[in-house]
Amino acid sequence: MQELTRDVCARVGMKWSLVFAALGVLAAFLLLVLLKIQALITEPAPESLSGIVVGLAVLFLSAALLGRLAGWIIYLSGNNIAVDLVIGVVLALACLIISAVAGCAVGALLVLSKQPSFIRSTPLEDIALLSLLILVYGGAPAAMLGFLYGVLVKVTLDRKLKHKSGALPTNQPA
Repeated sequence: MQELTRDVCARVGMKWSLVFAALGVLAAFLLLVLLKIQALITEPAPESLSGIVVGLAVLFLSAALLGRLAGWIIYLSGNNIAVDLVIGVVLALACLIISAVAGCAVGALLVLSKQPSFIRSTPLEDIALLSLLILVYGGAPAAMLGFLYGVLVKVTLDRKLKHKSGALPTNQPA
């Protein structure tokens, strides 16, 4: 029986991670629409726009890097569905936390630099509060997307493995 390589698992992990990062952005926008606060994204203050751009850039960068790492871990675990599901949820929450902190830090620091009297608390408290709000509202959708990530990585790698082992000539034993 053929085995998957570490690079194949890493590519599959990264590909699905980027797909689910894009779906996470779409889910976040839909959540803002449902909460009727989509103006935070569609008509942001100039200081907030930089935080949003940084948050999105960090989201996709962390999805690519951590998705590749997740693929390696999945390879080492033997593509076990339970491990894949746990890795998917942890990956989604890690990407959410990293991008939320980065975006909130840039946004809060830019607001503080332009309007020092606007912020009543310390910038660290503002960054923590905004990041916590993002995690509270985005944690459940991120976890669900992470769960789906684990399932689809498992299915994709199983198909690649089946395709690889099916490609053997018929006169050679498997």
